[in-house]
Order: sequence, then C-alpha cells, then structure tokens
Amino acid sequence: MNTISQQKSNFFERYFFSKSRYPNIGLIRLLLIALCMLQVFRNYRFLDVFVSIDPVRDALHLPSTLIGLFHLPFPIQKEYLSLFVIAFYTAGFFAMLGIFTRVSVFIFSIMLLYIIDIQAARGVFDHEYTLTGLVLLVMTFIPGTGNFSVDRFISWKRNKAKYSNTSFLEAMIGNPEYIWGYKLILILAACTYFTSGLSKIRWGGLAWLDGQTLTYYLDGSASPFTPGEKPMFISPPNVKEEEKWKDGFGIYSYSYGNRQQSPFWRSTGNALAASPKLMMFIAASVVIFELLGFLLLFEGWSRVIYLIGAIIMHRSIGFLMNLPFLSFQLLCFLLIDWHWVYQHLGKRLQLMIDKLFKRFKLPAN
Repeated sequence: MNTISQQKSNFFERYFFSKSRYPNIGLIRLLLIALCMLQVFRNYRFLDVFVSIDPVRDALHLPSTLIGLFHLPFPIQKEYLSLFVIAFYTAGFFAMLGIFTRVSVFIFSIMLLYIIDIQAARGVFDHEYTLTGLVLLVMTFIPGTGNFSVDRFISWKRNKAKYSNTSFLEAMIGNPEYIWGYKLILILAACTYFTSGLSKIRWGGLAWLDGQTLTYYLDGSASPFTPGEKPMFISPPNVKEEEKWKDGFGIYSYSYGNRQQSPFWRSTGNALAASPKLMMFIAASVVIFELLGFLLLFEGWSRVIYLIGAIIMHRSIGFLMNLPFLSFQLLCFLLIDWHWVYQHLGKRLQLMIDKLFKRFKLPAN
C-alpha cells in the first residue's frame, strides 16, 4: 500500500512540479494577447456591443454580476465608450509587452471577459474569446508569465549579479519554471474540447451524429451569401417547461451560421454536404475527437497529435465556414512542447535544428 501511495505521490510531483523552460508561458502571453487585440480591433463593434438596446434580448438575458460591477466605472452609455476602449487597449499593450506584467494581464483578461459577458447579455455567445480570457486570467498567477517582458528586460539590465554571463535572449526565455501553470492551461483546453463534444450529445442526443446539423451549415442553408429564404428558429412565447433547455428558455433565435463568402469554399462545402454518409462520418468524428479532449492531460505523442488535430479541425472550419478560431489555433500550436518533440525526432532532423539554433545563437536547453 505504501509503495502505491509513494508512486502516486511521485507521479503527482513529477506531473505538476517538475521544471522546464518549454513551452514558454511568457511567449504564449505575448503572442496570444497580440492576436487577441488585433481580432477585437477588427471584429468587435464597441458601439453596437455597449450601447445597443434590444428589449427582447434584454428580457431574455439578465446581465451578470460581472457586468453589474463594471457598469459602475463604465456604464453602458455612449459618452463612456471611448474611456473603456482607451483603458482596454492600454491594458492590452502593457500586458502584451510585459509592463507591470501580472497586473496588466489581470486587468486585460477581466476587461476581455467583460466584453464577452456583454455579448452574452445580448444573446451572442463567443466561444473563442471565453477560453482566451480564462487562459489569460490564469496567467496572472502561474510561473513564467513574466518571461519575454519589458519587466524582465529592465531586471536583466539592472541586476548584473543575477544575470551574469546571460545573453539577452536567455534572460527573456528565463530559467526553468514549475510546469503546473502549463498543465493548468492544458486542463482548461481539455475541458473546453470535452464539454463541446459532450454538449452536442447532451442537447442534440445521438441524432446530432446523423450529420444533418453539419449539412445545414455547409449546404448554404445557414449562409447569408446564398440565395433563398433563410430559416430563423424562434420558439413560441408559451414554451413548455421541459423544452426550456438553455438559460430557462427554449430556442428563441438562431444566428450561428456559415460566414464564408468565397464561392470556391462555399461550393466545396456544398459538395461535401451532398453526401449524407460523409456528413455522418464527419459529425461522428468531430464528436469523438472533442470527447477525447482529455488526451491533452497525457504526456507524449498523444498530446502532440491531439493539438495538431485540433489545429487541422479549426483550419477546416475556417476554410468552409469562415469561423477560423485563430486564437484556438495559436494556443494549440504554442501548447505543443516542441522541445519534447525535438528530443524524439530522428538524428538527422536534430542536426538540422541544431544548426538553426547555432545560427541564431539560441540556447539549446
């Protein structure tokens, strides 16, 4: 019994409290926030999100506690909009560059979740930024967040004793850190993918596997760029209690659809949708893949293959429906432990990578 207990203790300690400098949390912070700010700038219409009033939606979705708290300094009024936008992007730039790193990341993540919450209160649910916001919120307290930051650069310049004989790049990469923060991000990603597959079965039942939902997305029925009337799924006002499956309400509207404008990719999606068996296979494969999200918790090739598979899945959705989930793709790419991959590559590939490292004077470990 003591041997089993000791083995569990050793596994737990190795799994969460071993040290590594790869993958680098600071680099994930920098790139993820940079992409996030770019996407928010390009995709969000702050004016619509903050000051639009829709009595029907407002009656169906009550603002959350987070929205209520943020309305104290930032009420939903046009005159306060510019103040919020300035504060949001200031916090974002500080967090991305690593100036007062943890405080800036915390403020930015809360403000990002606030924007998502505002959308949810308007009946629009953004799955992509929810995971991004949670990952950034976690980064406020996990080891390694300060790598690749202005704070680290200032410390490197001022503290010569601590960073003696340390190059700029080595100082930015930082020393090996406990990996429990990296594992916590993996747990968040695993929960996201697993619950996505589970929700399809929970709300759609096994009928979701018949492929008709994906067919609806791909055959043009859900696209505003194809001719013909588009169905809007709206429930009657007297919805039966057992049908109130979401937030206490039935389906009252439908807005998630195919946003692809390219004629080539629309025709490609239409061609795929023409085969019921293929649609059934893809639907079943998607659900099985998402339910296997717990593979992210395992080490080795299973995690690497799953992350690459997730990137391929999101790229496919991006091509066919113009819903690319770029932050998911970037996060999956950065969560791959490329140092581990390097260690398990063939000798010839390792030599090629070693030459590249020497050329750019990158540290090997």
